[in-house]
Amino acid sequence: MALPIIRGIGIVQLHALILEMTGDLKLKLAVLNWDVLLRMVTLLSRPDVSSLMKTSHELYELCLRQLFHDPVEVRTDNILSLHGCLRIGTSHPRSHYLRDITISSSLSCLSRSAGHVAIENLLSDILNDESLLRCLRLDWGAAGLSTCFRLVPTALESLEEVHLPLVSQELWHNFQDLRSPIRKLTARFGPMHRLPAPNPISLLVSFGSTLEELHFAMVQFEDDTVCYPRVHKLHLADCYFGLTRGGIDIAPVVRAFPHVLDFSLSAAQVKPMVSHWEEGRCCDHADVIDRCRVLNGQWQREHEGWMSLQSVTVGHIIDLYMLGFSRPIPHVGIQAFSEGTLWMFRHVLSDTRPSHLTISLFARDQILNCLPRLICAEDSATSLTQFTVVLRCDVAEINVEKITTNLTDLLVGLSVEDLSLRMLRWDTVGPYRLPQDGLRAIDSALDRIYGQTAGIAARILGGIPSLRQLTLTVAQREARWIKA
Repeated sequence: MALPIIRGIGIVQLHALILEMTGDLKLKLAVLNWDVLLRMVTLLSRPDVSSLMKTSHELYELCLRQLFHDPVEVRTDNILSLHGCLRIGTSHPRSHYLRDITISSSLSCLSRSAGHVAIENLLSDILNDESLLRCLRLDWGAAGLSTCFRLVPTALESLEEVHLPLVSQELWHNFQDLRSPIRKLTARFGPMHRLPAPNPISLLVSFGSTLEELHFAMVQFEDDTVCYPRVHKLHLADCYFGLTRGGIDIAPVVRAFPHVLDFSLSAAQVKPMVSHWEEGRCCDHADVIDRCRVLNGQWQREHEGWMSLQSVTVGHIIDLYMLGFSRPIPHVGIQAFSEGTLWMFRHVLSDTRPSHLTISLFARDQILNCLPRLICAEDSATSLTQFTVVLRCDVAEINVEKITTNLTDLLVGLSVEDLSLRMLRWDTVGPYRLPQDGLRAIDSALDRIYGQTAGIAARILGGIPSLRQLTLTVAQREARWIKA
């Protein structure tokens, strides 16, 4: 039976769908084919799935399978009930339903038992019974429970994605025994006294035959003997270590990962802040920046590497400037820049000649004023046909007039045909996190702006002759216009 393509239906709509297919509203859900029911449940929201679970034992089991297919967070307050629900060690276990688990840091901040059962034993039971688990995430606190993972790796035979903070030598040794087909690995280094190996890139050797995507908290590589030819997506970020903090030597990276198509770099990983606009970042050193650009550019002129590179995303425009590329790259993303680095745009656009450019900036008046002078038609921008602007809204005062005027002034002389403008709430983390009142004020401002999208679109489409398509995203809502 072919089902209509629907997204986000509710319980009432589900009954209407049954009526359409069967012609009999009295037909019970349980009479339908199991595969049909599974498909229907995937269309429901989580609250509706929870409600449906209460109607019968059969539907409880069916809906539980769907809920467990979504990521499950293991915390102090749910590990005991989760352990019981999975029926580990019984003739009808449910552990094979789980596909994606996140182990929360709260587990490292509890008394060492839940009831009369040790937390480590509960966690080991769960992981050792998850032979079909596809994705495992540990946060910093949970990674400290190294004793839980001593015998686990041999059981996780289907694991394809691992997010692992390497806070101890013991934890890394345990996970090196994995024999799973790991395709995506995130490896971050905690504030250990020393690295888990003199050159951590060699630690990935056991995953070399399957690894396709790597997020690695290391920028400086020294070992030329290792190579991971299957990696197509590479993200590098220097958090704690590196011979040249804030710099990048591209040569050993290209040799270790010769077939990268999508590259992301944050050489000095620093969270964007409004203060960086005028003050810059304390980790930026002109001598390091210039030296890296010269050496990287020279090496790339003498060697062929990453000739099929499709996308580059950088944490700061300085990263892209240091890379010194000298070939067209279809998509370039720049997540931060400052008033003192605007001059770099001319160089990086000349380096990469992208057809699609993405930039991110704070929606503050003094920063928005830079837009008209960001790109000039003569700055090798003739290839630019798609442009994405991400505005970080960290205050409720969002000047829509300035946004539309300055964006129009920027693009009026270019050949951009497809523009995407995203206005998203920016909420920092840690001690700088915005208070709830501030977040609610930003949300209210974005709600008002969404009500003005038709007028905003009319101004932008009317002011940029080359534009053929416009997408406006405000918070999580999106509207699109196509010029005839």
